[in-house]
Amino acid sequence: MSTNPSSSHWSASGTAKERWLATHPELLDSLAPEVGSLPFQTELAPERAPLGEEHQHWTQSLASWITATEKSGDGCHAAEQALLLSQLAVALQRGETGVVLPDPSEATPLLGDADANRPLIVHPDSGLIQPRHLWQLEQQVAQQIRKRLAMQLTLPAPQKVESVLEQVLQRNPLCFGEQPLQLDSSQLRAVLQALISPLLIITGGPGTGKTAIVLTILRVLQRLGLAQSIALAAPTGRAARRLQESLESGLRSLGTPLPEVEQALATVGAQAQTLHRLLGYVPRQGRYRTHELNPLLHDVVVVDEASMIDLPLLAQLLRATHSRLPYQPSPARLILLGDAHQLPSVGAGAVLADLVSGQGGLSSGQQAALRKLVPAHHAAFSETATQSTPGSAVRLQQSYRQASGDSGGTQIRKLAAAVLALPASSTLADLLPVSANPNSLPDSGVARLAPEACPLTDFLAWWREELQNSFEFQENLNFNYHPDFPEDEQERLRQVFRHLNRRRILCVTQVLSTGAAAINQRILGHKPSISGAETPPGHWPAGTPVIVTKNLYEHQLYNGDQGVVLNFTHPENGNREPRLVFPVEAGYQTLYHHGLRHLQPAYAITVHKSQGSEYEGIALVLPERTEIEASGTSRVQQLLTREMIYTALTRARRQVIVQGELSVFENAVAQPTVRVTGLGFALQSHLASQPSGALV
Repeated sequence: MSTNPSSSHWSASGTAKERWLATHPELLDSLAPEVGSLPFQTELAPERAPLGEEHQHWTQSLASWITATEKSGDGCHAAEQALLLSQLAVALQRGETGVVLPDPSEATPLLGDADANRPLIVHPDSGLIQPRHLWQLEQQVAQQIRKRLAMQLTLPAPQKVESVLEQVLQRNPLCFGEQPLQLDSSQLRAVLQALISPLLIITGGPGTGKTAIVLTILRVLQRLGLAQSIALAAPTGRAARRLQESLESGLRSLGTPLPEVEQALATVGAQAQTLHRLLGYVPRQGRYRTHELNPLLHDVVVVDEASMIDLPLLAQLLRATHSRLPYQPSPARLILLGDAHQLPSVGAGAVLADLVSGQGGLSSGQQAALRKLVPAHHAAFSETATQSTPGSAVRLQQSYRQASGDSGGTQIRKLAAAVLALPASSTLADLLPVSANPNSLPDSGVARLAPEACPLTDFLAWWREELQNSFEFQENLNFNYHPDFPEDEQERLRQVFRHLNRRRILCVTQVLSTGAAAINQRILGHKPSISGAETPPGHWPAGTPVIVTKNLYEHQLYNGDQGVVLNFTHPENGNREPRLVFPVEAGYQTLYHHGLRHLQPAYAITVHKSQGSEYEGIALVLPERTEIEASGTSRVQQLLTREMIYTALTRARRQVIVQGELSVFENAVAQPTVRVTGLGFALQSHLASQPSGALV
């Protein structure tokens, strides 16, 4: 019997487990360090695990299958089944929706096809094995996309379309800086394809103008009478506010006074919200108010940061935009924006990457529709490849940051492009020059600080000093705010948030000495804990940035929302007291820290948490090689991927500082994120017979 301390835990739950352990203890012992807080029990077990009891719940789930197998007379397959379940559990924890085994027939008692009453589905061609629940979700998504692509859209007269395009693109275009926005072929194709496509996915890297293009699309659709009601959403509150800010900035470039159409769009932009709120999530019931029989009542639905959407949320969005009511039409157009090269969602699936995979052309029916509708712009799509199914994705290539002469943004974009291109190490070294110390760092562009020349503690001391070195910021921190926030105090708050959001430290993990928790503690002047333990909010001084780590529905705050600690004057006794301040849709919200959970300091956050945000500059702190190689930190190596590096780099507009070893950076770039899912198979199956002329 193994001496692993988990053995007693595994055997403590009942006779079935004890019998199993007597013959196969080594398998469960090897699995024990991996399970952590596995989501697997939510897929196969009948009930969700109570908080803190995930390991025991996993054991019960595994044992229930073993016991059922023994009763059915298939006990000889118990080891194969347990191995299969353990592999599947680890895959689910990584966000995959299945696992590929070379010989799935070894665990036949658990497996079946779509018609069999088995808990796991096996794809005979690929060997992909999935929990039935996730397989069903992927099938639903593929079916809904097929239905959406087959929708018949009412199109205006070509003469009216040409007139509106001339007005929006030539006579009164958006401006980038001081220059009118000149669309390249891919950007123009996105605008034109929005006219005929019930589903449009716009993907592109930083600075490629995704929000500028979607604003142009909305201006065109509104003038054509095709967008009387518009919904704007993003997976997180911060991403929704960024979408709002980008649209407001684009509208300001048109000058004043705004035409009536643009005034209406300004109102729409101010109502950007989280995707959960748009879909009407009811947390106490764990369900959504919107669905096929209570669909969204909008003509156009726009969702930004689509790479953050997981499989269940995409399924719900598609349900909410597909009406089965005879008197209520579905939203005519669903537009998804995002960067398919970023990290996939924390939850199940890699939906944006799956949706754009293999896309790049138009069907013959779409090309015919565009030739008829916009003959003057035939060149924008005439060279596009013809594909058998209706195209729904457009990839933007041109970077406006590079065109604007922003040298810092150009350097960041070049490094991000090199990361995606799997370059030779010499190329990375050339694009990532070393600075001797923090004081020699350039104000913009890309630089690396080598740990041997600049230890992490020295860098953090410099970072804290730079953050605090602002007279305006210090003055605003020393101010005692009133809970009602008069207008002059709101301007102070805007200054505080602008200052804090200029720069951020990004980490690969929450734990370890290079993780967000330890770095936050160092900056706060507390003893760091590599386990991720935090000091309570009551010990955070004024000016401490704060991030929500779990949805706080009772306070209308969501995972990823960011705030700050400030001092307030008590309205009754006049005493000074700290409160948390968060920007919300209606302005600002204050909360006492007493009893609040799921909050962390946010001087440093993980790269995952940074998705949906953008900063003037970021510092990416890489794990030390010794941490990566240490026993029990294999997950750190799994997290250090090309997409992790790319996502971190693209959070910055002007400056990137990499604190870490070049070899760690290079090894991460050489390791792409491979997330096994079945959505691609489902889309191929359901769209294979999609009529190419369904959109005309």
